[in-house]
Amino acid sequence: MLNVLSTYNYLILKNRCVKNFTSLIWWIKIKKNDKNYLVVKQIWFYFVFYIYHIFSMSYSLSFSKAILVVIFISDKTRQNQFEFLSTGSLSEILNIPKPTLVKILQSLTAEGIIETKEGKFGGIRLIKDPSNISVLEILNAVEKGKSLFNTTFDIKAKGHRPDKAQMSLLNLFGVAENKMKEELGKKTIAQILDEMS
Repeated sequence: MLNVLSTYNYLILKNRCVKNFTSLIWWIKIKKNDKNYLVVKQIWFYFVFYIYHIFSMSYSLSFSKAILVVIFISDKTRQNQFEFLSTGSLSEILNIPKPTLVKILQSLTAEGIIETKEGKFGGIRLIKDPSNISVLEILNAVEKGKSLFNTTFDIKAKGHRPDKAQMSLLNLFGVAENKMKEELGKKTIAQILDEMS
C-alpha cells in the first residue's frame, strides 16, 4: 500500500491565495519505486476553506473579559461588599488594560448590568441580580449583534458549485451560532458563582 508520507517526491503549490482558500490548487507528484508516478492536479480544498472560516471568529476577546468583570463584581456583591470598585483596581486584579476595561464597562453600563460613579469614592457596582444576568446578555452587550463567524468570503470563483458551497457554510454557521447562543442564554452568572463555591 502506498504510504503517501514516506513515498511522495514533492508537493508544489501552484496557486496559493491566503485569503481565498477556494482558489487553492495543489499539484501533487508522488514517487513510488522510482518508476511510477501518481499526479493529482487541481484539487479544490473546500474543506480547508471550511476549516479556515470555522476558526475565523469575529467575536473579540472583550467578550471573555467582560464575563470575568461581571463575575468578579458579582462575587464581591455576594460577599456583602457593596462598595464601588475602582477602575484601576479592577484593571490590575483582572489584568485588563484600562482602555479595554473602560470600553467593556461602557457596554455593560448601557445594558443595565452595572453602574458607574465618578469621584473619589466612585467606581463600578453591580445593579442587576446575578441570577438575572445570562452569559448571552453579556455577549449582546459587548458584541452588539456581531456574528460569531467571519463570512466575508469574497471569493473569485464563480459558478453553481462555489455558490452552493458558500450557501452551505452560511447555513451551517447560522445553525451553530444559534445553538451556541441558546446555551449561553441558559447560563447565568449566579450559576457560575455557585460552581465556584
